[in-house]
Amino acid sequence: MKLQRKVQNQDGFTLLELLIATTVFSVILLLCTYGMVQVGNTFYKGSTLVRTQNANRKAMDTISQALQYGGNDVRTNLGGGTGTIVDAATGSGVFCTGNLRFRFVKNEPVRTGQIALVVDNEGAACSSYNNANTNDDKELLGDNMRITRLEIVESSGSYRIHLAIGYGDKSVSEDVIDPATGLCRANTSSQFCATSEFNTTVIRR
Repeated sequence: MKLQRKVQNQDGFTLLELLIATTVFSVILLLCTYGMVQVGNTFYKGSTLVRTQNANRKAMDTISQALQYGGNDVRTNLGGGTGTIVDAATGSGVFCTGNLRFRFVKNEPVRTGQIALVVDNEGAACSSYNNANTNDDKELLGDNMRITRLEIVESSGSYRIHLAIGYGDKSVSEDVIDPATGLCRANTSSQFCATSEFNTTVIRR
């Protein structure tokens, strides 16, 4: 009696096929990762720009309403020209209207121990930049935001306000915002820098 062996063909992947499949999968995974990074950068850029614009709008509204309803007693320690409350070239100073006092420092981002635009209820002390009471201080800008331009000019009972702010890191070795133009530097990743600029005119009431 003869025993017959059944030989079964065992088909499978060759080493070359496995290498090709792994390469294709790696390329697809790399493209997906790149796409997710780009989406994340776009979202972060949009979020940074929105926060910067909202902060500028809030600061502009606060200054505008204070000047509009503060009466005729707008005071400053800056000594600008006729009708000039804050000159565009002024780096820091104080201006007051009613009971509100605004202290500002240009081109310095908000961080621990550093203000950019603070409002308090010490309008009677407008001649002084120093702050006797920090309990009522309110910083109008967010972290890493700074004033790049502030100009307030009074003319015939109306106030022209120009406020520009920027968002971005500043260190001894690098500043993502050009202080001369107030714009993000060309070699800066756009998601880490944003600027916003508003102009308005209000009439004193």
